[in-house]
Amino acid sequence: MAMVSASDISADDSVSLDAADSDIVSTDSISVDSVNTYSADSAISSNEDKDNYHPSNLKDDDNKISKINYELNDTVFYGDDVIINANLTDMDGNIIDEFFQVTVYDEGNPLQSNSLKGKGTMIVPTVSLTESSYYDVALSFAGNEEYASCNEFTSFNVTFKENSYLAISNYDSYSKINSTKINFIIYDVDDEYINDTADIYLNGEYYTSVLTNGNENEVTIENLQVGENTVLVKYNGSNIYKGSEDSATIMGYEKDTSIGIDAPDVLIGNDARIKINLTDEDGNIVNGRVDVEIYEYYTGDDESYVPFKDDYVVNGEAIIVIYQSKLRAGVTYFIRADYEGNLTYFRSVGSDYFDCFNRSTEIVIDGRIASDDKDITLEIGLFDQRQVMIAGLVNLTVFDNESNVVIDTISVETSADDYVNVTIGKLPYGHYMINASFEGNEEYEGCELEANLHVFKATNLTIEVRDQIKGESQIVNFSLVSSDGGLNESASLIIRNMENDLIYDGIINFTDGKASYNLDNLEEGLIILADYNNGMDLVGPFETVYDSASKFATVRIIKQLNGTIEFEPVNDSIIVNLKDIDGNPIAEAPLSVDVNGQVFELITDDNGQAMLDNIPNNVTIEVKYTDNQGLVASNKIVVLVKEQIKQRAASKIVCKNMSTVAVATPDGRVGEYFNVTLTDADGNPLVNKTVMIGFNGRVYTRTTNETGEVNLQINLGYKGSYTFAMCFLGDEDYNASYEVCVIKVSSHQPKLTGSAKTYKVSAKTKAISATFKTSNGNVISGKSLVFIIDGKLYNAKTNSKGVATVNVSISKKGTYSCTVRSSDDGMYAATSTKFNVKIV
Repeated sequence: MAMVSASDISADDSVSLDAADSDIVSTDSISVDSVNTYSADSAISSNEDKDNYHPSNLKDDDNKISKINYELNDTVFYGDDVIINANLTDMDGNIIDEFFQVTVYDEGNPLQSNSLKGKGTMIVPTVSLTESSYYDVALSFAGNEEYASCNEFTSFNVTFKENSYLAISNYDSYSKINSTKINFIIYDVDDEYINDTADIYLNGEYYTSVLTNGNENEVTIENLQVGENTVLVKYNGSNIYKGSEDSATIMGYEKDTSIGIDAPDVLIGNDARIKINLTDEDGNIVNGRVDVEIYEYYTGDDESYVPFKDDYVVNGEAIIVIYQSKLRAGVTYFIRADYEGNLTYFRSVGSDYFDCFNRSTEIVIDGRIASDDKDITLEIGLFDQRQVMIAGLVNLTVFDNESNVVIDTISVETSADDYVNVTIGKLPYGHYMINASFEGNEEYEGCELEANLHVFKATNLTIEVRDQIKGESQIVNFSLVSSDGGLNESASLIIRNMENDLIYDGIINFTDGKASYNLDNLEEGLIILADYNNGMDLVGPFETVYDSASKFATVRIIKQLNGTIEFEPVNDSIIVNLKDIDGNPIAEAPLSVDVNGQVFELITDDNGQAMLDNIPNNVTIEVKYTDNQGLVASNKIVVLVKEQIKQRAASKIVCKNMSTVAVATPDGRVGEYFNVTLTDADGNPLVNKTVMIGFNGRVYTRTTNETGEVNLQINLGYKGSYTFAMCFLGDEDYNASYEVCVIKVSSHQPKLTGSAKTYKVSAKTKAISATFKTSNGNVISGKSLVFIIDGKLYNAKTNSKGVATVNVSISKKGTYSCTVRSSDDGMYAATSTKFNVKIV
């Protein structure tokens, strides 16, 4: 290479090292002292010398100070040029138009040197350097007659770019030709995501570019062709990362298909009729061969599928008839239908079950615990083997269990929709038997039932209390009697205050039907609940003869007027004496005086007296005093009038039995409201009155609105019938009233959804999921779901997000119908959903 002389480089020149450039300085040996450049040999003879060197401005005695300024990245990636920008200035920043030397060293040996004049750029291609090596740079000015010499030293490192990795993480290997979606990620050797631009190619043609964002990179590919499609995702790299790419092959088809199977349960003795249809995504029948296999399915520890005698082939749509002679009662049959598919229609698989049930039936009778003072109403239902209600004639015979004397004979036609009520009137105390029979009909076999009917003696529980003044005491008397007279039994006693705080929880014992409880120094109103429970059920033993009974009562604190007015005539005047309840004078108290309609005010003196002077003849004088409770004392002339407790009017609680749905725990308090209306005897609403609603040992207090209504939100979580007791305790204007209602709660109807999935047949794990939510969209965790696919059952519980996931074992390509079911657990009703799983 030729040596570049100082006179060849101007102040703005750039000099680069290139094997094809005849103007590049030779790197074999550099000594440019003849043109006032820095000598490489004397600049850095060793790394030790370099480490001990500090930049300096060498000033001769009378010369001005000079300075070299430079720009250089300390790290350069292999493949990018090393660029050194430098200039020579005085201390005021003015360019000195003189040559200075820039030299690159490799472990003390000069690699490239250039002379720049004033300012310039030196370029070193990294192809001449070694990866992962450090290089030193010396910049020097030898000085002249005007400026002193100066030197600067720095270094840089050359390293390779990091590898990048691109992976198409999710796509459907079979997709409809209108569009499909792919997901991909770009990451480095440390599995950190690279956020940069990637190019997408479809079948060799550029399609689009995407700016990646972590692991959320989804691209919609449209205009697929029928048959094989190649999608290439390419990352071209950056100044840090090398490029990378990945591709996927997607087979395009025109339409999805699905196989519908309608296989109703069959009563033994009838033919099974199974409807099969193959449809495209628009619901149109597809004329294609569908292979149908039928198995006898057995559950339990030895779950198995036994092939049926015949296989069937249908074309598009058909009804398969299995004659009754081939069916067996009590057997579940599994149906599998396969469509192989083509490039126009994708493969699909359908499956379903039907039961062949026998003709056996069962009679159910509810309402078999009763009281001897009321008509007995029985609820009759007739069920088939599936526990489905059916219609049929049921004959009932009621007879005494001890004497076998027939009490009543009844025939009733049951309903397929609900229980049928049968009233048999009142019966005396005793244990009875009911013989029920169904003779059968053309479809169902007959059956019989022998059931207990228990009639207890009616009991009457009463509580005798009174309202009282604060601080007084009283004895509460209880009575528990039946037709036999007073009972010697025990009952639970619960006493709460008006804020529902528990005051007492214990037992009262009745002797000859009488019991009592002392309320001492009463400071607040109370709610009293007595409950006698005989503890009997349909199972027995039946040691008690008396029916259960309960009763509410309340004790209110009443106000007492604290003031009396007396008149004392004195000549033509009247002295008004005002005294408190203990006879003490009430001083400085305002009195309202009405003399024949003329009203004015007097104030009592220290003796509780006020004087009425100059009283006209033939007048009526009324004096009133209002105490600190708001109660009014009054007197006319000399007659003391105490406030009378006025006759209270009747009140009435109006409510209706209610049907509602169980409140799912994840939904929180979203239940319907149970409404109660308080009116007078004429149906007029009573406003701003306190109504209490008792349920399950708790009492809820509400205040009526302008229409006399109160409500209570019902947040019961499980189906069943619940009894609610309502009471208005009465006040100064109205008597108390009571009422009882039943709230029937049915199971909550949840939402069960599942999403179609696609897996390669070679995938080690094929997970399918279903989401279980309430009707309000809140997730349900911890619920067991059953997945039925390809004739197999899988069980899983939902997680904290309401998702249950199972791994399925399917080794053949095709579209499989998956059914997911949940059972009724009292809170949630049974439900199911279906979706397809593609194996490609």
